[in-house]
Amino acid sequence: MGVGPRRSLVSVVGVAAVLAAIPGGIRLYTGFVSGSQPYLLTGLGFFAVVALLLVSFRRQPLYLAGLLYSGLLGVVWYAESVRYSLVGLFEGTVQVVLLVLILYLYFDSRSSEGYEDRHYDYN
Repeated sequence: MGVGPRRSLVSVVGVAAVLAAIPGGIRLYTGFVSGSQPYLLTGLGFFAVVALLLVSFRRQPLYLAGLLYSGLLGVVWYAESVRYSLVGLFEGTVQVVLLVLILYLYFDSRSSEGYEDRHYDYN
């Protein structure tokens, strides 16, 4: 059984992984259907981040990279006409929630830097 704060942080990381997989799946699907390599690559990027989260890669640099990656894709999303479709609106909403969650995780990891280096396993 897990300790309270540790277990809840693992749950938050799990939610972040699921949230990152949603736009990743949407972009992979869009890339396959339209034949768009940029969509395929950005979708694969989201799944690479999920994989790194699940293998307990160093979290702080990963959070910063996630903020930059999702933030830049959010700007691209806003500049495209996709934002007016239901899928585009859903993806944009998920990415905003993901950005807020990543910010929380980053500042939480900074506030407790000396505490177990935030490397958790899921077993």
